[in-house]
Amino acid sequence: MLAHRKLIFIAAFVLLLIFPAAVWADGPPGVPILAPDGSRRVWVHSEFGAAELWFAAGNTPARRILSLPGEIITGVRWSPDSRALAFIRTPLGNATDARSELWRLDIAGNRLTRLTRNNLPDHSPRWAADGRTITVHRGEKTVSLPADRLSVDDTPARPPEISPLRLTRTAALTEPVEIRVIHSEFNICRADTPVGQIDTIPFEEYVKRVVPHEVFPSWDAAALQAQAVAVRTYGWYHYLRDPAAEWHVTDWVDYQYMCDTTDPRTDAAVDATAGEYLAFLGTPIVAMYSAENGSPTQNNPYAEYLRAVDDPVSFGEMRLGHGYGMGQWGAQRWASQYGWDYAAILRHYYWNVSLRAGAVLTDTAPPKVSLVEPWRGFWVTGNRLGVTFSMFDASSAITETRLGWTTPFSAETIFQSDGAADRFAIAPPALTEGTPLTLTAVVTDATGRRAASTALPLKIDRSDPTARWTGGSAVLTGSLALTPTIAAHDDTSGVSLLAVGDAAWLWEGETFDRVLTGGAEPGQVISDTAALNGQALRVAHDSPGVWQMAAALPGGKPYRAYFRLKTDDATLFDPVAILRVWAGGSLVGIRRVAGIDFRRANEYREFHVDFVLPDSGSVALPFSVEAEFPGTADITFDRVAIFNYPIPFQPEIPAGAPLNLRAKVIDGAGNVSADVLAFRATHAVYLPLVLK
Repeated sequence: MLAHRKLIFIAAFVLLLIFPAAVWADGPPGVPILAPDGSRRVWVHSEFGAAELWFAAGNTPARRILSLPGEIITGVRWSPDSRALAFIRTPLGNATDARSELWRLDIAGNRLTRLTRNNLPDHSPRWAADGRTITVHRGEKTVSLPADRLSVDDTPARPPEISPLRLTRTAALTEPVEIRVIHSEFNICRADTPVGQIDTIPFEEYVKRVVPHEVFPSWDAAALQAQAVAVRTYGWYHYLRDPAAEWHVTDWVDYQYMCDTTDPRTDAAVDATAGEYLAFLGTPIVAMYSAENGSPTQNNPYAEYLRAVDDPVSFGEMRLGHGYGMGQWGAQRWASQYGWDYAAILRHYYWNVSLRAGAVLTDTAPPKVSLVEPWRGFWVTGNRLGVTFSMFDASSAITETRLGWTTPFSAETIFQSDGAADRFAIAPPALTEGTPLTLTAVVTDATGRRAASTALPLKIDRSDPTARWTGGSAVLTGSLALTPTIAAHDDTSGVSLLAVGDAAWLWEGETFDRVLTGGAEPGQVISDTAALNGQALRVAHDSPGVWQMAAALPGGKPYRAYFRLKTDDATLFDPVAILRVWAGGSLVGIRRVAGIDFRRANEYREFHVDFVLPDSGSVALPFSVEAEFPGTADITFDRVAIFNYPIPFQPEIPAGAPLNLRAKVIDGAGNVSADVLAFRATHAVYLPLVLK
């Protein structure tokens, strides 16, 4: 599984970088915005991938007072007293206009205040003469808002409706020669262009003028290439909706943000992927992306390829944008931390898509292949290993796919297929746990050209760590003052993490609500000696259903939920359970559990779902846990237990732990121990060792 990393959880809405020492003698390029008193001025400066505000007073040099990575600043207006600024912040990405929000910056102290939170586009702020209110254009309305505090509109976010292209051909499409772009009044990087002007731009030039203004050109080449393909695909889709239309896209984030400048690094990424696009059922997709999609990404019910994705590299990051499809910062993390190429990044964020090229006359390039799952540092912990490829050839078909192991003792081909095979399960070799092995994929196209994936190192660990109290007896009185410590042991991947939660954060499967399916409740309560309390919920493979539970926990924190399940088929690559956590109407955690993730049939195993509950002040935040069983196998559900997000292992119970606590130890492969419990009595007692 993905190597665990220390979570840096930031409770603020976005990352703000304040650089009061940065100066620019005459101010950045552009016309300054003068304050009413005539002595203060501010500039909006957009660097690649970031927006900045610069300030100067009198004859002093301009200094940078705000930098917002992954955002655009528009509509800057001075307050009547020349002491504050109102402006609109919009996340980068396509179709992110509805996430435009009103903010205020008081010059004294660089104090930043959010003034709106809603799922509607805010634009064109104007101060009232007394400085107490600000009006914004919100869709077709003008709204007046307090200038000193947050105003919330709880209108639910609606996923954009997406209509599939209806084309008559399924062969490779010919890339558009050009695209027509209409200039938006909100685009500030083309300020000299008349609003409403329509420019006809060569299609690949259009892509080059979008990419460097959506991401940082200094990022890894793979992230830039993934961005280039997403931009090209999105523009291609909108062109094909009506090739003869007066215009196809705007130059604003209601489509994609386009400027007039390019960068050699992003130009190279566009050239390296020239003509390539993402297709679903043969046609270009609506390749949605935004600056920071967090984990999980959001589910769009109108497009199968925009399903919610568990994105471990983005867990704990605050969402900046709509959350659908590719997270731009997430793409960079996969490239920089795990060495993914652009094809693997795209396959991860967009479900069941294929990478294609516009029609070409001759096949001169070798095919491409990359491993999407597993990834570097992966430990095999289940019955089999699920392998997902991304493979591509410009014009001829993939005619052969091979997968091979290399161990310290041998090298062998373990899978071979005529044609393309991009997803299958394999049984790892019989090796001592912890023995290193390497996985490599090789594909051949119709011309005989071959390509190999980057060799992927793996290890096997199918044993859970052990944990117990040690160090003698202790007395639990009015506070948790424990003499004992937790002794933990793991022979293979080593003890790594400690998760601690309240002992009451446990819900038995038989207490879950069963959602009616076809007029009947799915599953039934059964007696099961292997269940920890002797009872469990069981659903047969021909009776799919959903089970739900609602509770409340303190908000503004990350958590981990462990679901205890077993199945009768440990060979299925398809999901046998989909585990979700919801809060405030949003999906905050998801995991798809396949049959091969179990070690043996009809043997319980615990699977975790990480999630973050939004900040709720001092009030416990309602949330719900959901287990969906798609009917691919028989499933038995014992319980779910919730813990605070794991920390690096330490023998001592961390400060602030609940008085009645439940703890688990996690090894480097992600395997988890049985529960370690401690209970507080109403009077002084000796602490027993309790293992559940």
